[in-house]
Amino acid sequence: MRHVDYVVEPLDDEWTVSMRGERAGRFPSRLAALRSALEDAERVDRMGFEVSVWLRHPGRSSRKLPDRLLSQAAIARRSLGPTLRA
Repeated sequence: MRHVDYVVEPLDDEWTVSMRGERAGRFPSRLAALRSALEDAERVDRMGFEVSVWLRHPGRSSRKLPDRLLSQAAIARRSLGPTLRA
């Protein structure tokens, strides 16, 4: 499989990140879950996979985050250091 989708969605009072149908983590906030998903998506992208990060809200449509966020997240982490990390 050459494409990986990350899905960030709420579950009870937490946010989760799923990849290939498996939950990969639980986070206290949407921002923390998005940061984690973007960081791992960037890593998987460097391994040669195509990646997408989706934000899902129950009862609403899902939306795909723009691909440019992967490269922007990488640039911000390099320039800001640990302040962007979850």
